[in-house]
Amino acid sequence: MLFKRGDASDGANNSISKAGGAPWAPPVHREKTSMKNILLYGDSNTWGFNPDFTSKAICDLPGKNAGAAFCRNVWDRSAVCSEEGLGGRTTSLEDPAAPGRSGLALLAPIVQSHQPLDLLVFLLGTNDMKNTYHASVADIRRGMELVLQAALCPYAWDTRKPPKMLLISPTYIYDRGVHDFIDAASAEKSLHLAAHYEQLSKDYGCAFLDAAQVAAPSEWEGLHLDKKGHTALGRAAAEAVRRLMK
Repeated sequence: MLFKRGDASDGANNSISKAGGAPWAPPVHREKTSMKNILLYGDSNTWGFNPDFTSKAICDLPGKNAGAAFCRNVWDRSAVCSEEGLGGRTTSLEDPAAPGRSGLALLAPIVQSHQPLDLLVFLLGTNDMKNTYHASVADIRRGMELVLQAALCPYAWDTRKPPKMLLISPTYIYDRGVHDFIDAASAEKSLHLAAHYEQLSKDYGCAFLDAAQVAAPSEWEGLHLDKKGHTALGRAAAEAVRRLMK
């Protein structure tokens, strides 16, 4: 079944009857408050992988990643921002060497554990461009579309009302010879993905941000954001959210 923005009806109209015929109301696990509840769903650039991983520093950038920068800039103290970033996460592809990387497969249990949500932010697609998957730009677009369809399904939410959504297309990536799973074809794909994501945002009623227009990956590593990139993307995403949540 295909769902787009506006297809979901309220919980009363979608109530499920028990054997005796009495309507069953789905439980709502958290009390709704005036605080905005925002979930960031992404990959290692949401988690904050350190592109300078050859150093003796720890592998992540605690408090310096895009999620942290976003949380510092958006809504001040009037929002709860949660990060669900996983290294290697794709839109819908499974990595045979690292199970559990499909964003589509894990979406429902993760969003349900954070509900109710006012906003769901997606930053996926970078890992789909690895030569591991041989995925075309059209394939990646379709994977992201499947994620959006799943997120917009009213039955994924106890309230039967999906939250607002912000779709962020990945930054450009570059073949610097650091990773054997990134090549010239990967870099070429990254140049064309934003237009497809923007069209998806229009098709499914989501807000859109092109990360490549505001941030860039590490100059030497070419894939992961450094502190400067995280700060720039976090600020841009926070501004997009302020416009969206007015």
